[in-house]
Amino acid sequence: MAGRWPACEPHLPEIRGILFDIDGTLFDTPGSMLAGARLAMADVVADEEIATAGARAWLADEEARYEAYLAGELTFVEQRTQRVVDLFLALGLPAPDLATASGWLARYREAQLQTTIAYDDVRDCLRACAGYALGAVSNNDGGWQRIRIEHAGLNGSIRHVIGIDDAGAAKPEPAIFHAGCAALGLAPAQVAYVGDDLALDARGAAGAGLYGIWLDRLGVGPEPGDVARITTLADLVSRLGNRDGVR
Repeated sequence: MAGRWPACEPHLPEIRGILFDIDGTLFDTPGSMLAGARLAMADVVADEEIATAGARAWLADEEARYEAYLAGELTFVEQRTQRVVDLFLALGLPAPDLATASGWLARYREAQLQTTIAYDDVRDCLRACAGYALGAVSNNDGGWQRIRIEHAGLNGSIRHVIGIDDAGAAKPEPAIFHAGCAALGLAPAQVAYVGDDLALDARGAAGAGLYGIWLDRLGVGPEPGDVARITTLADLVSRLGNRDGVR
């Protein structure tokens, strides 16, 4: 019954490790992206309204180019560089050359990092989960995510971070979840995966043999039935039960 949450069991005593999604689960990534882009745009245009519009356009334009990255059609840097070109053209600015695009991305990267903040429920959750082996699996560049985890001071708890480049696969493919389990030294049936995307995270993990948990931060519901649903990370430990000294 691996991957499904038994309705008759409030706790899962066989779970020994927890893997977390990062964007939207540990960090308010859209918020930091918007703030980072706003700061980077200020170096390009003096008009505050245009700079703000540019930041919003940067956030809105993410999906198409990022999907190409997830599909392996673009590298992480290539998709970001193409998005800078799209952004400049959308604002009526000359198309940036590679040096200009790289400079904008460097400014954006630093600004996004400085505005990356963990959600309020994250640190208490990680302290409460100290008896479990902890890690993260993300549909993003592993190196960049490790930098963000360290910057936010979460690396003492989350010691293993697996990205697309590390696993050679993206969620919901089983390979990336299995890479996370391997990093923890555990079998999939011993690992719970928590993420804010029902399909990619919770159901993707369940399909890979982990216990999928949907973090429904917005409380949109309803109960999915095939995977567990929580609305805050404060509920996680009560669903898993206490485990001391596992790690």
